Amino acid sequence: MPQHSRLRLAFVIPNLGKGGAEKVLVNLVNHIDPERYEVYIFCLKKEGDLLSFVKHGVQVVDIDSPRAYFSIFAIRKAVKKIRPHVLFGWLGHVNAILAFFRPMLPRDLVLLCRESSIPSLFIRHYTLPFLFKFLYRFYNRYDGIVCQSVAMKDDLVNNFNVKPGKIRVISNPVVPSVGGGRQVSGIARSFLSGNNKKLLFVGRFSAEKRVQLIIESLALLPNDFKLVIIGYGGFETELRSLINNKGLSERVLIINDCNDPTPYYKLADCVLLSSSFEGFPNVLLEANMQGCPVVVYETRGGAREIVNSNNGIYINPGSDLEIFADSILEACLPGRFDRGQISEQTEKEYNIGKKTSEYLDYIEGFLTTTKHPL
Repeated sequence: MPQHSRLRLAFVIPNLGKGGAEKVLVNLVNHIDPERYEVYIFCLKKEGDLLSFVKHGVQVVDIDSPRAYFSIFAIRKAVKKIRPHVLFGWLGHVNAILAFFRPMLPRDLVLLCRESSIPSLFIRHYTLPFLFKFLYRFYNRYDGIVCQSVAMKDDLVNNFNVKPGKIRVISNPVVPSVGGGRQVSGIARSFLSGNNKKLLFVGRFSAEKRVQLIIESLALLPNDFKLVIIGYGGFETELRSLINNKGLSERVLIINDCNDPTPYYKLADCVLLSSSFEGFPNVLLEANMQGCPVVVYETRGGAREIVNSNNGIYINPGSDLEIFADSILEACLPGRFDRGQISEQTEKEYNIGKKTSEYLDYIEGFLTTTKHPL
């Protein structure tokens, strides 16, 4: 790369809310060297809790098109104005639209995307799943695709006929917390006081997260096991009703507003995950980074590639809730896991500096070809 110029990178994302993909993007761009790269974030709507945590020098551009379906014209206008060398789609539904409208973008633009979930499973939750099933058929128009897990890659290859050579597996980094405090709330401190076993769930209250299975497994555990649920979403009413019906209201605490669960990971005996599928669950890395073991119940996708005998327990599909409960009991046994070892290994394998370098090496590989010269 000529010393007098910088490589211009533009990432496309709906907004900068506090979801996992958004946190990964903010931390990634914050670790990119501004001396070598000129970085832009194209937000379809410039809003979200993480906006203020984007470091100085990274330019956030308001595409001002909150509906992804109609955003291509505004994205094309921004591309023509800023002329990035690389345009990088960052979330599934935006990626699908960019792939379909690839002919409307400059021919010499390197078009990449980061797949964010298991597409064949996740698009079932879209309002128009048949439309996105159609749009994903155009993924081969991308120059390259980053998947966080082998399971994600296999799904694109087997269900959408994406060429394997277009895909690079780069796992998510362990994401440093952004935008939160470092203390447990007063209510939670009181709830968790004493010698109780402390279980934790962190995530959305959506259908695929199956939080009800965690609540049902708690009913099978001794009374000294308590559960903190950190999250938000449309299924909260149903979850609270289940908690009451199971007689667990004294053993479960729901926290909606928590930007930084780090202190809860430190306190927890284990973190629980029971999603029907996950592309690459950041919550497992966040927990392991704090030395907290995890118990994962019948979760298809990238979770299987994270959990090993040293950092948690993975329960295979076909197991009943009693096995889930027994595995939680095992994970909470004194000395079952070495928390220091968990933290050390997670930092070594998934640190943000290492993963940023992997992304940048991948990007620059496209710009050393004759088609896309620097």
